[in-house]
Amino acid sequence: MPTSTLDDQLHALIRSFVDDVSRLVKSSAVETVARALGGNGVAARRGRPPRIAARPSFGSIGRRGQKRDPKVIAATTDKLHSAISSKPGQRIEEIAKAISMSTKELALPIKKLLDTKRIRKSGQKRATQYYPR
Repeated sequence: MPTSTLDDQLHALIRSFVDDVSRLVKSSAVETVARALGGNGVAARRGRPPRIAARPSFGSIGRRGQKRDPKVIAATTDKLHSAISSKPGQRIEEIAKAISMSTKELALPIKKLLDTKRIRKSGQKRATQYYPR
C-alpha cells in the first residue's frame, strides 16, 4: 500500500475523531449553560435584581430614601456648629469622630450651615477644613 494513501486515511480518521470530540464538547457546554440558566435554555431575566431580605444598616439616618425629622436635623446642625466652634480647622472625619456620627450623617447639616453662612470652609474634597464665622 502506498504511503500517501495511508497518510490520507489517517488524516481523515483523525479529522473525523476531532470533529466528533468538538461536537460532544459543544453539546456538553450548551447543556451546562442551560442547566445554569434554569434548565430551559432561556436567558436570565435582565434588569433590576430581586429584592434582598436583609438590607444594610444606615445608622441613625434610617432607611435609604427616608427623610429625617427636621427637629433631628436641627439638633444635629447645632451640635455640629458647636463642635466646629470649639475646634476650628478640623476636617469632617475629625468632627464626625468627635461627635460620634458618620460623615454621611453630617453631609446635610454641613450644607445647611454653609448655606446660612454660620460656617466657612477652605480646601477641597477630603482636605476641606471648617471654621466658624
